[in-house]
Amino acid sequence: MATTLKQAIKKFLRPQVEAVGFAPVSRFDDAPEKHHPARVCKDAKAVIVIGIPVPQGMLHSPDYNLYGVHRTYHSAYTKLDHVALALSNFIEAKASIWRCLFPATRRWFFMSLNHGE
Repeated sequence: MATTLKQAIKKFLRPQVEAVGFAPVSRFDDAPEKHHPARVCKDAKAVIVIGIPVPQGMLHSPDYNLYGVHRTYHSAYTKLDHVALALSNFIEAKASIWRCLFPATRRWFFMSLNHGE
């Protein structure tokens, strides 16, 4: 991915997420087959990883329960989905080409996060 496009992506994402990373698809070579980016986009050359903090205090609440965890994560998933959609449109407009981007934040996640940078 060209450095200027990476810089534009970071600048676009800066106010929306806490973490941004870029990884070559080759970084996923030892990922399980069904968790490889090529399963979603066969011509992928890079993966963009984004992240936001999840409130840690919720995990230490005296009334901590599975419902609270799910509600917090669902809120995070929704935000990340919106950011990923906006990023997809931004890259398409900036690069003038279609890129295979998708929100990979769903609870039925299918790509390995262990291989991102």
